[in-house]
Amino acid sequence: ARAPANLLASQLSQQFPMLTLSDVEGSFWSGRATRVQYEQIDAGELNWSFNPFELLLASWSNAVELNSAKQFELEGDLSLSLFGTTKFSDLRFQSRLGWLLEVSGNQQLGLNVDADVDALIDDASWSELEGIEALEGTVRLMNLTLKPQQLGDFSADIKINENGEYVIDIQPLNETGLDARGYLVIGSDGEAKLDMTLARLEVLGSNAVLVKSLTREQGERRHFSWQGNINTFLR
Repeated sequence: ARAPANLLASQLSQQFPMLTLSDVEGSFWSGRATRVQYEQIDAGELNWSFNPFELLLASWSNAVELNSAKQFELEGDLSLSLFGTTKFSDLRFQSRLGWLLEVSGNQQLGLNVDADVDALIDDASWSELEGIEALEGTVRLMNLTLKPQQLGDFSADIKINENGEYVIDIQPLNETGLDARGYLVIGSDGEAKLDMTLARLEVLGSNAVLVKSLTREQGERRHFSWQGNINTFLR
């Protein structure tokens, strides 16, 4: 028998209360929802296909694909455990930084920033009780622009360490543009530490004066560090 696709919509709604799937068709094993809503965000269309071998591990595993009006694309493997854990693997997410800042409401700095976002999450898991339990992947910001200046391409390796802290290692991808490298560590309570060194500040244009005032000289580079609560900073 073909279990209806609405069974999947119900299961996802239980594990992600802010997620709504509409116009669902197909089956639990293979189908699509032509309209996906996450809070107030129109997340487009979701397609899935089932991997039956995961049933041996008491989980439901699918290859999923989600896209929304050219705002973003997401594809990868999703597993829903009977014990309430959601796992992602080989997850590819592409979007634009400007749009992500807009929908998250974090444009309060008044900076006109944009970039092509290309994220590959190798492994991640989440549960309603514990939140994000594991995370490992890489996010690339291509053609990062602080308008009108073009700053270059950057990579950020992301993982959760043994202390449950998010560790983000930032590196430039090319030898032109802003040379920004360092790390950001964020604890489960939001306490964060950012430590960066910068070079080739001339690409910042008029913003170079501000950056120099916030940093100190360290050999041929400029050093910047900050400690505080990331949640307070983003309000």
